[in-house]
Amino acid sequence: MLITVSAALVSQLILGGIFLRAGWSKLFSPSATADSLQAYQLLSNTQARLVAFLLPPLEVLIGVSYLAGFMLATSSILATFLLCIFSLAILINLVRGRSFPCYCFGNAQTPIGVPVLLRNLLLAMLSMFLLQQSFSNQQLIQFVSSWQTEFALLTHMDTLIFVVAGVATISGIVVLLDGVSSLLYTR
Repeated sequence: MLITVSAALVSQLILGGIFLRAGWSKLFSPSATADSLQAYQLLSNTQARLVAFLLPPLEVLIGVSYLAGFMLATSSILATFLLCIFSLAILINLVRGRSFPCYCFGNAQTPIGVPVLLRNLLLAMLSMFLLQQSFSNQQLIQFVSSWQTEFALLTHMDTLIFVVAGVATISGIVVLLDGVSSLLYTR
């Protein structure tokens, strides 16, 4: 149970940080976000503007929800949906032979590619794991909604080591995939 609880906490922290960063980087520039969305050539101008208006606050809300430990099932459903949609958009453009920045974090210039696709799928799996955990274990639901319990558990060395190792491993994978993507597509 402790390993599952620690894995859930690590997943929450990773997804919360990523969604908060992604949403915040786009929140104050809806016009640039709409232009970025149009680079994928999957939405009309009107659709891109609507998504650019709705997406950043939704990403921020998901990020805050994960970090605060509330509404995890809802956040996991929304996060999984968004990550799958982003992955599908990237895949469609890769099949078309197109290469351009993914704009995952606002104006970040990491190009779309297999590493970005794998990163999104890895994050979607973490989100699905949290969704499964939130529905399958009543104690875990109570755990993730109570940060007092989480902070108490983090004082145990065996839990702390697992959390730090998990965050470092997942963060390393995400950074590595971004780095590989940048190396493959630098011209």
